Amino acid sequence: MTSLLQQRVWVIRGGESGIGEHEQEFLSDGLITVGFGCDRIVTDFKDTRELRRYLEDEREHEGPQAARQLWDFAFELRVGDNVILPRTIRGHDRELRIGRVTGHYQFRTGQHHQHWRAVSWDDRVATRAGLDKGSLNAVNQRTTLNLIKDAEIAKRIRSHCLAV
Repeated sequence: MTSLLQQRVWVIRGGESGIGEHEQEFLSDGLITVGFGCDRIVTDFKDTRELRRYLEDEREHEGPQAARQLWDFAFELRVGDNVILPRTIRGHDRELRIGRVTGHYQFRTGQHHQHWRAVSWDDRVATRAGLDKGSLNAVNQRTTLNLIKDAEIAKRIRSHCLAV
């Protein structure tokens, strides 16, 4: 398996309102979830266009961005990838947590967020302090799930989170 320092880096948000209401659940239960009100398994859709049409028809408040993030969560996020959880919950709002995806996409009915993945969270707690501007901009993006495409920025963020 590739080392932690060589994996792709995704930023995941732990709340719908920007207040981190699911962050503690992510960390204590060893998982990450997304929702977007989609009550069907993503693997039932043939592509992102079909998923987007479903979200637009059935969930009028969701659209292309939600479809792309759900699709990425199910198909692009891979076992072994890093996830960064920028904490926003009061009292922890400067923290960054890093984890490694350990499970494939799962769908569980009857839950608020039905789309989930298992994650092994590192015990270290980094802070946003000391990140350069590009890295800080990457971890502060407001989307629920986002791949950090710039390899140098991803490397700096990984190194920062693992250096504590």
